[in-house]
Amino acid sequence: MLTSILNMNGLLDVFGKTHPAVAHFPVALLVTALLAELLAWKLKKTSLHTTAVFCLFIGTIGALVATLSGFPFTQITFFNARPPLLVKHQIAGYAVVLLGVSACSMKLFPRTKYPGSKTTYYLYLFLLALVAGLIIYTSHTGGLLVYGEDFFTSSPGNP
Repeated sequence: MLTSILNMNGLLDVFGKTHPAVAHFPVALLVTALLAELLAWKLKKTSLHTTAVFCLFIGTIGALVATLSGFPFTQITFFNARPPLLVKHQIAGYAVVLLGVSACSMKLFPRTKYPGSKTTYYLYLFLLALVAGLIIYTSHTGGLLVYGEDFFTSSPGNP
């Protein structure tokens, strides 16, 4: 019933069709967040740290939107024909959002007695690296869903 309510005039289908476009922004932002944070750490530039946190925050929101738009997208495409790969893609997407929210909360709402401690910072870097690695994996599995699992091994003239 909820699906029929949300699907008035195909709005849910339209939202689902935005998934390929929406999914690229979090990839760029979350990987950039890690790179900016590593540069901030190495160069001791607080402006890069601020950039990293901004990219993390916006990228995590984008990952949530991409995840939500992915639900209806699977219903209007042929991806259900490859359930194991689709499930890997979905689980990795959920993990990106969960870890991204965790990393954001560490920066935006520090709950430790020593929010600026090295241990807390290294944990944040570790989470950020996990988020970046997982979003790359999620992108890879999404590409395999679109182009096929033999995309990298097939010859250019033989799809």
